[in-house]
Amino acid sequence: MKIKKISEYEWEIPKEGKMLVPVKILASKELLEQMKEDDTFKQASNMAKLPGAVKNIIVLPDGHQGYGANIGSTAAFDLEKGVISPGATGFDINCGIRLLTTNIPIKEFIKKRKEILHDIKRTIPSGVGRGGERYSKETIKEVIVKGSAWALENKFATKEDLEHTEENGRMKGANPEDVSERAIARGLPQLGTLGAGNHFIDLQVVEEIYDEEIAKIFRLKKGTLCIMIHCGSRGLGHQVASDYIKLIETKYGPEKFPDRQLGYTKIKSELGKKYFSAMKGAVNFAFCNRQIITHKIRKLLRRYYPTSKVNLMYDVAHNISKIEKYIIEGTEKDLLVIRKGATRSFGPEEKRFRLYIEK
Repeated sequence: MKIKKISEYEWEIPKEGKMLVPVKILASKELLEQMKEDDTFKQASNMAKLPGAVKNIIVLPDGHQGYGANIGSTAAFDLEKGVISPGATGFDINCGIRLLTTNIPIKEFIKKRKEILHDIKRTIPSGVGRGGERYSKETIKEVIVKGSAWALENKFATKEDLEHTEENGRMKGANPEDVSERAIARGLPQLGTLGAGNHFIDLQVVEEIYDEEIAKIFRLKKGTLCIMIHCGSRGLGHQVASDYIKLIETKYGPEKFPDRQLGYTKIKSELGKKYFSAMKGAVNFAFCNRQIITHKIRKLLRRYYPTSKVNLMYDVAHNISKIEKYIIEGTEKDLLVIRKGATRSFGPEEKRFRLYIEK
């Protein structure tokens, strides 16, 4: 496979064969060589063959082989000509990360670290298939539609939490009727749980401040405890992906696709609309899941530190498909953007984020 050097940290796989667009790789020479050891570039080139791909496929510095599409990639598709792929979005729909800041000095936390870690492990279930409180089907369907708004209504969230969450914690257009009974059943006991794999709750400390003004806005103070939460839509999201991967393969046959893991359907087809709706439901479930974990952590820390303040700095997804506006050849267009192991680098909208850090 030919790889062309553009600059010290930018490379390109030129458009060839059935590729509709080139692949842009953002990496050092060392990282590039590591990517060659698996199917990262083959998977990125397969993404470039999907109908309606726009401009290029992007492989990020941590790019590595995934299911269908490589992890650490971003692609955009024209809404009329383009396609949507459950394999490209991934099984852990809206796997994401949120960072909580606190006013708890690390010196005070260390004194009670053993007890707090024990309580976190006891309060927030983790591990393969591990569940917690079991909710009703009706509640899970509500969460599928409302996301973190359901948590707010039930006093598991604050208004500010939603403002500091991508999509305000809810993607509109999710219909629970497009989510299978099996997916809903898997989600019944999994709100407020971590799952397994690389998911975690990480207790961290602010060691250094490089910009006092921005740190103040983000409520980051040197020597204080921060908490990072990494998890997604659990069994519900995994089942949504499995269901629609199977439906697409059954409808079109695996031979239609550049890779059977990369099955796709037109964005505006009936099946495409149903998958997008179900995916949004899994996205909303994941936002609510991380929000309930946040609520549990706040409640737990308050027992040890009654005056503690635990604020959500931001929550962002890294396995998601969304419709976003971009300027393409001088014209603003709505595109379907698929991010797998990748996040956007701005808030609800870029202008708002600039105002947020400048005020």
